[in-house]
Amino acid sequence: MLHLALAALLLPDACADQALSGVEGGSTVLVSAPLPCATSQELPALSGTEPPRPASRCAILLDVDLSGHPSAVEVTCEEPALAPVVEDYLPRWRFAETRPAEGRETVRLALTLKSALSSDGTAWQVTDERGTILWNGEPEAAEHCDGSDEADTPVVHWSEVQVKKRVTPHYPAAAEDEGIEGVAVVRFFVNERGKPYVVKLESCPDIFRESALEAAWKWRFKPMEVDGKRVKAQFVLRIVYKLK
Repeated sequence: MLHLALAALLLPDACADQALSGVEGGSTVLVSAPLPCATSQELPALSGTEPPRPASRCAILLDVDLSGHPSAVEVTCEEPALAPVVEDYLPRWRFAETRPAEGRETVRLALTLKSALSSDGTAWQVTDERGTILWNGEPEAAEHCDGSDEADTPVVHWSEVQVKKRVTPHYPAAAEDEGIEGVAVVRFFVNERGKPYVVKLESCPDIFRESALEAAWKWRFKPMEVDGKRVKAQFVLRIVYKLK
């Protein structure tokens, strides 16, 4: 049994994440795809071009391991300057529910990344082989467009947090077999839309780390507001792993 230490109003669930089929079998789910914004110094070729800018595409072949961490196999971009940036950001992407095909330890994915520089920054779109949109929106990375970092994100008390989508972590079989219980203390950094852009475990037994992180990245929250304006926020929640 899992107890989530959060006294907050639960709102209707958001749409479910889509399962991705591997090119060699197996499946996984894209949970988070952080990418840089147009003002980032990592994109000199893009940020030096006046918007609007035609879309640029990258073909991405990557392997996702059982813990949800990807590694790039091949990245080919129409604009060569994008390739090394995408390769640098890919390890920050997170997947969940990774189920490799029999005899394999990873799920291989073929994805397309499209970027376009607008007056508001770079918009990114990630699609699978069939053109299904998996990730669509503004950049979400530790390097924010406004130049702020995690230390500048306002801290709010957990009692102010309202959950839109709560994902219950799975109880690791090894922990259940050995009768292990514990608590994961999770710090969320969420953007103005209530979506996590950084998730950190402040304390957690090793056996629960993968389970807690996998679930935490999929949580969604009601946006925090100050004087009627949506703002980024950080807060701490506890996930209690307790056997029946």
